Amino acid sequence: MLVLAAIAFLGAVGTLIRFHFGGYVHLTINRVFLEQSQFPWGTLAVNVVGSLLLGLLAGWAESGRLDTQTATVLGAGLCGSLTTLSAVTVDLAECVRDRRWGKLAVRLAANVVPGLTAVWLGLWLAE
Repeated sequence: MLVLAAIAFLGAVGTLIRFHFGGYVHLTINRVFLEQSQFPWGTLAVNVVGSLLLGLLAGWAESGRLDTQTATVLGAGLCGSLTTLSAVTVDLAECVRDRRWGKLAVRLAANVVPGLTAVWLGLWLAE
């Protein structure tokens, strides 16, 4: 029961971080570029940070520096609520609906490539 409570607590923490950090990043980038960008910069930022963290946790668990249960609780609770695939897929679905194929390709690559890179970096740093 304690594990479920920890996952729920960390899920709440991750959600609040996603909301505030993601919003801050989006507004800051728009301010720097002096425009109201339609690109979801905040979503990209939280997904890359969450992917890096999950890569670190997985690497530490694999090497034995972090026990598997702790890595699972942190990964499911904090990283699971920090990252947001649903926001990415809604954005991509809108691109498909509007038949904006170039925009779809750019946004798909902009989310998948940095996310994979961040996980790889986390795994590498954990070694």
